[in-house]
Amino acid sequence: MNSIERRMFREILPTVAKPSRYTGNELNVIRKDHTSVDVKVALAFPDTYELGMSYLGFAILYHLLNRRDDVCAERVYAPWVDLEKRMREETIPLFTLESKKPLSDFDIVAFTLPYELCYTNILNMLDLASIPLEGTGRGEHDPLILGGGLGAFNPEPLAGFIDAFVIGDGEEAVLEIIDIVKALKGSSRHEKLRSLSELKGIYVPSFYEAHESTGGSASVLPVDPSIPRKIEARTVEFLRKEYYPDAPLMSFTEIEHDRLTIEIMRGCPRACRFCNARLLYRPVRERPVDDIVRQAETGIRATGYDEISLLSLSSTDYSALDELIAKLNRKFAGKRVATALPSLRPDTFSDTLARAVQTVRRSGLTFAPEAGTERLRHVIRKNISDEDLFRAVEIAYENGWNVIKLYFMIGLPTEEQQDIEAIARLVQEVAHVGKKFQNDKYINVAISPFSPKAHTPFQWAAQNDIESLREKTAFLRERLHHGRIKVKWRAPEVSFIESVIARGDRRLSKALKEMKTLGARFDGWSDFFSFPLWQKAFELSEIDPHRYTGRRDITDPLPWEHISIGVSKNTLAKEWQRSQEHTEGTMNTVPPKTKYLVRLEKEKVQAADETDMLIQQSPRTFGRSRKRRTQSPIQIAKARIRIKYAKGLDVRYLSHLDVVRVFERTLRRAEMPIAYSQGFHPHPKIAFGPPLTLGMISKAEYVDMQFEQPYNPESIQVFDRAFPDGFRILKAKPIFGKIPSLSSSISQSEFRIHFDGTFPAEQIEEAFSRLFERTTVWVRRQGDKTIKNIDIRPNILEAKVESDATDVSVLLRLRTSESGHAKPIEVVSETLSLPQQQVSTFLIERTEQLVEREGRLMTPMDCV
Repeated sequence: MNSIERRMFREILPTVAKPSRYTGNELNVIRKDHTSVDVKVALAFPDTYELGMSYLGFAILYHLLNRRDDVCAERVYAPWVDLEKRMREETIPLFTLESKKPLSDFDIVAFTLPYELCYTNILNMLDLASIPLEGTGRGEHDPLILGGGLGAFNPEPLAGFIDAFVIGDGEEAVLEIIDIVKALKGSSRHEKLRSLSELKGIYVPSFYEAHESTGGSASVLPVDPSIPRKIEARTVEFLRKEYYPDAPLMSFTEIEHDRLTIEIMRGCPRACRFCNARLLYRPVRERPVDDIVRQAETGIRATGYDEISLLSLSSTDYSALDELIAKLNRKFAGKRVATALPSLRPDTFSDTLARAVQTVRRSGLTFAPEAGTERLRHVIRKNISDEDLFRAVEIAYENGWNVIKLYFMIGLPTEEQQDIEAIARLVQEVAHVGKKFQNDKYINVAISPFSPKAHTPFQWAAQNDIESLREKTAFLRERLHHGRIKVKWRAPEVSFIESVIARGDRRLSKALKEMKTLGARFDGWSDFFSFPLWQKAFELSEIDPHRYTGRRDITDPLPWEHISIGVSKNTLAKEWQRSQEHTEGTMNTVPPKTKYLVRLEKEKVQAADETDMLIQQSPRTFGRSRKRRTQSPIQIAKARIRIKYAKGLDVRYLSHLDVVRVFERTLRRAEMPIAYSQGFHPHPKIAFGPPLTLGMISKAEYVDMQFEQPYNPESIQVFDRAFPDGFRILKAKPIFGKIPSLSSSISQSEFRIHFDGTFPAEQIEEAFSRLFERTTVWVRRQGDKTIKNIDIRPNILEAKVESDATDVSVLLRLRTSESGHAKPIEVVSETLSLPQQQVSTFLIERTEQLVEREGRLMTPMDCV
């Protein structure tokens, strides 16, 4: 344990929110000895842990780099503001989770660029790591700062801060970068960057200059004729199975997308004019069904997740979707692992698909009409009819969904007032569809202002002004004010800044640096976004932001023209002109197919008969509204078992809900025959004892479980081996007959507080002696809405001070029943007159829990 790790775990993490974000003890985490590798890479995600851990591209790079014996790849996320404050106060530099080493120790710091509003976090993370913000200020011993992802396709706003950008798919490019950095160990930064610039898809901004035209637009040109004028985006031809980890990282704490995510297709066969992702990730590449199923099998075995999410830009356009879902259901429905599709089109949503994806349970369902009228949908080339939407919603309601989410954009090119009115009318008509069904049906509506993006036909479009967008949002909120319709909207000011950055040039680097100086961070979060702060930054940097949101002439140079995505500017311009004329475009709706995709289509035809059979075998959980729904089969619990387990230092910062998830997923990994409740949303039959306070350890936690098979001591050993580090099963006993639950029977707990030499034994003994002379001990407890004063003295039952050569500790026995309880932190705080926050930094261990029965104290294991 290095000095950073000691200070973080003992002094700082007890004082911040969600400390488990920073422990780096995920399941399947990879740790390497830095002295045994040639290249050290810090993969940096410029937002919270919960978002970064949900980002598949980040996980792919972590896997690919760590497959190499000569590379060590570790992770770092933007720390939340409470931890950042403590780190700056204690002069702790930003560090990676795996080794807790500062970023300055690494050869490469590689930032993922998922969206524009995280750019201020990049600068804040560099500053927190004590790495010079600008590339021109970095020395030979500073790491190379790389950037990649969707934001790299217009790299200019970050050109002053990022040494090199990876444009396009990174699976092959990142390995070539490692080879160059390894080969040039000891060479100058300039030599390394020059070699990187010779790779396809690598853009080194210091080798280019921005030239401003008379109209104010800036084009980017190389400073040396030997430097390529255009940077061609990288594209991997095949989505090879080696790209994806068999044992992906799994967080013990809840993350944004807390499930096994599997990419099934890259690219999109549609031609929506507002979307840059479908152009940037051409051509469409599908993965074979068998590869996906194999990844699902190894992933579930390695993590214990209860849901598989099939990821792509348009999952319902995957050519073998029915076959894939049928095979997944056949393998996983019996294990209660559900399949979810995050992106659905109304025109491809079918009754068969609806039945298949909710075989185990229903996940959320979102449709994106984008616009209120079919005319405007034709303009943006989102060719979905109103009837398509109504039919999809009806299918969803018939199959048991009670909530549908609809996504719309406002401010689209050629939009008129009747288009806004049509959004309200369309939502109301969808609500009317729901009235035909018995259960209440609800609609969540999301409204977001259109933001023009680079490398799309709409890159020349103007964004609506802020006041106009406010009026449109207010109109829809008023028209959709209904008990069963919930409206969420994005602030126009946020979309304005997003558009400024998305179509920005190098001059924006000044504004971003001013924002860093002004203290900006987490601009993608409404609690932290400050439009006045951005206005101040633009003023200080002498930038008019409206120049980036207005309409552009197709003859003007664009700041991102040196980035080639394989679609010419002329082609995009023709599409832009056609959109203004309301005519159909000529861009391929389906991008050119790879040889791989042609072969997959042949395989799909050959597998048609098998697919039909698999779909018929998939159990239908919900029928039409007039049919009786099928419940889960009744299960008879064959065995009830009480387990005593330990929770150690590695997992001390997991909350009680985190622990519940750990148990459920460990049961699945160990293939334990846990019994489930009845009903349409079955849950494993697990009942825990009183929760342990966050930050404490324990050697006396209890849980009762029901299994479908008779008790087998060997299966408990398998269960114990499947647990992650920090958990250990100490004892297991079968339960016979009816007994009270753990939560109702446990009334006392014993704790040991370790002071680690902070106070002499005599002082502690004297303080606790005075404590028992007191008749009252009042503490203040914060409730949900009120603060209460509570006398905990009746719940303090016993205290004993023990000491040895290295430590002084106190053994406390406290009442912890539902009728009244005392917390060890409260007791020590009141006894030694210390702030509770300071007491939380002491190591506190629960040593036993007790049941009062017939005047005797017994352990929960003695009661069975």
